[in-house]
Amino acid sequence: MGYLGFPTTFESALTDTDLLDRISTLEPHWTNLDHACTSGSGGAIYAQLSGSNINIDGSTFDRCSATQPGNGGALSLYQQTATSIISITNSLFKDCKTLSGSSSTYGWGGGIFLFTSISSNALSSSNLLMNDLAFIGCQSIIGGHNIHIRSPNTKETGLAISSNNLLTVNGTT
Repeated sequence: MGYLGFPTTFESALTDTDLLDRISTLEPHWTNLDHACTSGSGGAIYAQLSGSNINIDGSTFDRCSATQPGNGGALSLYQQTATSIISITNSLFKDCKTLSGSSSTYGWGGGIFLFTSISSNALSSSNLLMNDLAFIGCQSIIGGHNIHIRSPNTKETGLAISSNNLLTVNGTT
């Protein structure tokens, strides 16, 4: 069993938003999520963060998938407030994908889908940090084969992420 009693190989065990609302910090202690990850959104982890944290370090997401109308083959994260912290570091996303389904408006982010409601001038390494990530063979139906980030002002968010070094990728194939 993994952290908080979740099995280390699971089928969308972390999709219960009611459970996630009751914990302030989610720090998965497993290192390899292999093939057993399939869900509507976030094949391995789906989280709506409002004043809570998620910290993933040194993990491998292998063959995770999300089926439309979902997003995020491995991770689907919704950062609703500036007090919500997302930290994903030293992690590998291998052969993760979004799969065809009934909707042509979903299927973003083969490895990671992130929607942040935070204004671009409030983004910093204290609330969003995705460093030393690697992606191998990830695919999406719509766009963002490795990672897809959306926000109310995607251009300004992208500039803030770039200028503040909030995202680094060490390899893709």
